[in-house]
Amino acid sequence: MNQYKSPNSISRKEFLRLAGSSAAVAALGTYACSTGEKPGPQAKPNILYLMADQHRYDCLSSSGNSVIHTPNLDRIAAEGVRFCRAYTSTPSCTPARSGILTGLSPWHHGMLGYGRVAEGYEVELPREVRKAGYYTFGIGKMHFFPHRNLHGFHATVVDESGRAETADFVSDYRRWFKQQAPDLDPDATGIGWNSYRAAPYALPEELHPTFWTGQRAVDFIEKYDRAEPCWTVERAIKDPARDLRAWEDCTFAEPEQMDLTRQMNARKEVADSYLLEVKLGTPFFDAYAQHREGGVEPAVMDMVDNEPLFEGLRQRYVDHMVRKARVVCQQTDFEVLFIGCGWSCNSVIGLQMWRRWDRPVIEGVAEEVHAHGRLLHIHFGGKCAETIADLAAMGVDCVCPFERPPGGDISGLTGLKKAAAALGGRTTFNGNVHTVQTLVGGTPADVRREVGQVMKAFAANPRLIVGTGDQVARETPPENIIAMIDEAKRLSPDWLGGA
Repeated sequence: MNQYKSPNSISRKEFLRLAGSSAAVAALGTYACSTGEKPGPQAKPNILYLMADQHRYDCLSSSGNSVIHTPNLDRIAAEGVRFCRAYTSTPSCTPARSGILTGLSPWHHGMLGYGRVAEGYEVELPREVRKAGYYTFGIGKMHFFPHRNLHGFHATVVDESGRAETADFVSDYRRWFKQQAPDLDPDATGIGWNSYRAAPYALPEELHPTFWTGQRAVDFIEKYDRAEPCWTVERAIKDPARDLRAWEDCTFAEPEQMDLTRQMNARKEVADSYLLEVKLGTPFFDAYAQHREGGVEPAVMDMVDNEPLFEGLRQRYVDHMVRKARVVCQQTDFEVLFIGCGWSCNSVIGLQMWRRWDRPVIEGVAEEVHAHGRLLHIHFGGKCAETIADLAAMGVDCVCPFERPPGGDISGLTGLKKAAAALGGRTTFNGNVHTVQTLVGGTPADVRREVGQVMKAFAANPRLIVGTGDQVARETPPENIIAMIDEAKRLSPDWLGGA
């Protein structure tokens, strides 16, 4: 008789081996546009596993910390999933490392307190991922014993602070430090690696072990050329003179050939439960820069140095986006179309570049969308005060998120009233309740205060959506969301009356 096995049950060994497959859904069916042949769907995603040593859970600005700024980790959090109620069975050093290696609790991996990580375990994460066909490489502080013990990694490059448990051991970081600064002391700050005390790093930042670890990781990623999947960043445009035509052929695919089946199925599934929008794409600068090797800076220089070339390219992109909007309007019943800005904002490229390279895209799409009786929604992150009048003049129907400082520049009741005046009743205002500091990290009273400011500034103006205008993080306390809704309802009579 066969024993029934629940489809939801999985052994620890299976979990560790399959850990690398959990992100595969996002990678299936995609390919990187390049100047050569388009590779087929990648069966195995690359995995970048980051572990911050001695990092408190709340030392992230995305967790509501207004003092510490962690923009890169915040971006990872915003684009992924945060497990805010996940707990470690042991928060201390080597026992925690043993838990990560094995997937076991201290009672099972044997380290109830600080001590040496065992020289080997029956099942180890790097080894199981390796068995799945990956090349595994560890960089930074491993804290294994012996120091060069691989625990399933193909190779490691280590920094062990000042710890040397054998007389002949010198970490890769200390060896590098000696080459870079032979006359300096790597321990000049005078703080032990497990000290409760703190002090600013006494040496240049580029000599810090964390900087070294990050740089070694970047070097490995950029130079990785093995057949096994690992992690690589591939951007299609390395040399614009050589690669631009191939990128254009890939990016400017015929809109009339779009398959909108998925969008229509989603629309049918949602029905009237809430408003579902179709994302058309991004403004021109985003579309180019996200595929340019090096990102923002070389993209800016390309446009400055080759204005006639890029003006022609921008116009072709405008035509492409207008055609996409037309197809969506003709073939679907979506009421609202959406353009999302990333780098295409004042905070990154400035007002003048935005007006030159991105405004024509939004203006052209808005005209096409309105010709079909539909609406256009623009997400314009960061600082936006100087751009509000432009967006209203173009006839954009809704703009979000009108961020408060420090990321944005719409601050308090005064800033909100200026935004309302600039919009002039022509464009719907969406947002301004601070996602991180207020909805996630604040109290219901904080939420009610910001909602009150928004509704007072837009009194008697029906073109208002009260909200964050941005993502609502999974860890947002439900009572804060309820407070936002309840306060908006409570103030609605006065708001409609213009009080």
